[in-house]
Amino acid sequence: GDLERQCGSVARVLRDPPRNMKHPCLVELEIGEAEFQQQRGEGALGDRDAAWPRVDAVYEAEQPLDFDLVCRLGSMVKLLAPAKAEEESRGRGGLRFAMADLAVETANAEYLRGLVPIRNVYLQLCFDKARPSRAFCGIFAPALAEAWACFAGLGRAEGESMRPSLEQALAEQLTQAGTSAGVVAPVVHVEVSFVVGRSLTALVQWADQRLQDVRRRDGGGVCVLCSQLPTGELRGISPSFW
Repeated sequence: GDLERQCGSVARVLRDPPRNMKHPCLVELEIGEAEFQQQRGEGALGDRDAAWPRVDAVYEAEQPLDFDLVCRLGSMVKLLAPAKAEEESRGRGGLRFAMADLAVETANAEYLRGLVPIRNVYLQLCFDKARPSRAFCGIFAPALAEAWACFAGLGRAEGESMRPSLEQALAEQLTQAGTSAGVVAPVVHVEVSFVVGRSLTALVQWADQRLQDVRRRDGGGVCVLCSQLPTGELRGISPSFW
């Protein structure tokens, strides 16, 4: 596809959208934040009759303003003049504040109490650089007390003979790692499997299937990744939701 109409300083560009998304036509333009927010609030973006018809997605070329604000002020803020804001809010659906109207608020012990390491999902991907077909991928979900490990480059008969001892060893180590401050962690159930193939693609696809299952059963976690592959290369061979 190509531009159906020209408008302002818009220009077609070649970029790599996040998460391996594919768009037949990707354009770049500069627009004021106030105008952008107004158009988005009115539903103009994506409207066939709007100046920018059939917009599938909008990406920011620079650091998003909301993220920049969080970096500057932190995750908790307070109003410098709450009484004035309350007075101005009467009869209005919402208020917009400038950064000068906000002050940093010190977080207390109760803030984000639920976001503890046990809520993370840990994934490790490593391989032998001399023989990339020999690789390992492990996934640990402490909240589910479950872990999965997959080996590539081993013969099926050899792998099956090692499975019981591997599952027992990993279960003991992960259960011990989860025990701290005198609190006994639940016994971790471990499942070991093997894939056949000379590339990492089969192993990455295996990991993606397991992560989708974890996401379905216990959504909202953060995936902590440790991989020998660069992020760009890993995204190139992994499904988009990574």
